[in-house]
Amino acid sequence: MFIIIETTIDDINIAHKIINKLLDDKLSSCVQIIKDIQSHYIWKGKKEITNEFRLSIKAKNSYIDKITKIIYDYHNYDVPEIISYNINILNNDYKNWLINSHNAK
Repeated sequence: MFIIIETTIDDINIAHKIINKLLDDKLSSCVQIIKDIQSHYIWKGKKEITNEFRLSIKAKNSYIDKITKIIYDYHNYDVPEIISYNINILNNDYKNWLINSHNAK
C-alpha cells in the first residue's frame, strides 16, 4: 500500500522544488532530505564523485507514476536515480496520518 521513492540530487534548490510540488499536489505526506551523501560512480567511462542530497519520499503505491514524472520534470540530471521499495508501517497512528494527509485535497 505504501512505498518509499528515493532520488539523489546535487542542487538543494531543485530538491526543494520537487518537494514543494509533491506536497502541494498531495502525492506525499512526508519527504525527507538526507544531506552529506557522497556518491562514487562511473559516468561516460570515467570515475566521478558528487556530493548529493537524498530525497526519501513516502507515498501510496498508486502515486508512483505521478511522482516519477515530477522527478523527471524537475531533476537536473540526464539520468536521475529513481528507486522505490514497499514498506510496512507498524505504527497505526502514523499510517492513518499518511492516509488522511493524502486524501486532504
